Amino acid sequence: MGKNIILNIIIILYLCNGELKTENTPANFYCEYCGAKYSSVSSLTSNWCSKHPDGASKGKHKLYEGSEKNKYTCKYCGQMFITT
Repeated sequence: MGKNIILNIIIILYLCNGELKTENTPANFYCEYCGAKYSSVSSLTSNWCSKHPDGASKGKHKLYEGSEKNKYTCKYCGQMFITT
């Protein structure tokens, strides 16, 4: 019985491409380099990034692995931005 549960989980992860989210909680995935927002990791990492460290459009977006915040402070000018 335990093997069937594991097999079902593997099938679900395969079908969802590893990107599970609930209907009530839309997921946001951001690029570490430019801040672009996508609804899935695969769409984020498959597109070119204009702010990539190797140059504009010379690399793909990189997933930002931090948490989403209500307030961000610019590290260059100190201005605070509030997200909605």
